[in-house]
Amino acid sequence: MKKQIAFLSIAVLLVIAFSFVYLYPATTGQVIREEPIALGFIAPLSGELSNWGESMRVGVELAAAEINAKGGINGEKLVIHYEDDQCDEANTILAYNKLVTTKNVEAIIGPLCSGTVLAVAPLSQQDKVILFSPVATATAISEAGDYVFRNSVSNGYQGEYLGEVIQDKLDLNFAAVIYVNNDYGNTLSTAFTRSFSRKGGEVLLQEAYNPDTTDFKGILTKIKAMNPDALIVISYGREGGIIARQAKELGLAKPIIGSDNFGTEEVVETAGNAIDGSYFVSPGLDESYPLISSFVGKHVSAYGSKPAILWASANAYDAVYLISLAIQSNGHDADSIKEYLYQVKGYQGVGGITAIDKNGDVDKPLNLMRIEGGEFSFYE
Repeated sequence: MKKQIAFLSIAVLLVIAFSFVYLYPATTGQVIREEPIALGFIAPLSGELSNWGESMRVGVELAAAEINAKGGINGEKLVIHYEDDQCDEANTILAYNKLVTTKNVEAIIGPLCSGTVLAVAPLSQQDKVILFSPVATATAISEAGDYVFRNSVSNGYQGEYLGEVIQDKLDLNFAAVIYVNNDYGNTLSTAFTRSFSRKGGEVLLQEAYNPDTTDFKGILTKIKAMNPDALIVISYGREGGIIARQAKELGLAKPIIGSDNFGTEEVVETAGNAIDGSYFVSPGLDESYPLISSFVGKHVSAYGSKPAILWASANAYDAVYLISLAIQSNGHDADSIKEYLYQVKGYQGVGGITAIDKNGDVDKPLNLMRIEGGEFSFYE
């Protein structure tokens, strides 16, 4: 009997010792979790903006698959929990609470829309959960909290660039603006008007529309009567294509210059040849660059086509890698991730060189792009 007790005691000690070595490996000194590392994802995967949400999702999916194929993060598998918010603030709050309370995530990729980021930013600050949006651009996000980050440029930055470039490169001095009536459209329109006026340009008319609008002929007729040099379109989704098509139908033969959302395959398909000769502002990723061409090739191999919105996919891909590097270096808790992200400078990602400032914002170069024959090219 004593021998049996002694044997059991030794066995128990061996199990404890093995567990200690497994959980606290001497080689790294880091705790190895028994469960995989979980990140959340919030974006519109259905509805009007699903094209954007899917572009984000595939970027996240590709990055997570690559990381796991290489052994995960410090030996732990990375798992992404996906939530569809349809770019609706109430849905976003529900998705956020589900991810935080039932999936125990410390960081979330998204949300996509500026208004939805701002809706859950107070919760992320309260709960100490990282939000990292690859697409949201509203200027107010810069002040949304210490746990809110993005690798898309702000509307303030984009609006300043747009106001300057159409005068410097296109020599256009009188503009009419049509913009979507939400956080994205309002802040970008304001930033553009300020920049354009400061350069000596004049905004003849600003007209807002609701996101579900499909008939723009009343607004466009009013703009045509003003006879501007250019029509500035700050839109979401396929609306930009509808505006371009209806402008041509009305004989509004003025250059169209769109914001970053204008340069998508969805807009081109909706507008047809009415979009030829238009411009838009974008990070303008050059697919001839090895890092970008490699990413596009991976996307084609995995999904059979190029990314629908390249910069959205690329930014989402980079966001996963940045958070993974933060966890690998500093640990899995949100404060450790936050500390790492604020130190990021000169990270060479697919979506461009990323440096994160004290507001969680990035400073990336923008380009003026031209659309001709359904193709996008850099305009010099």
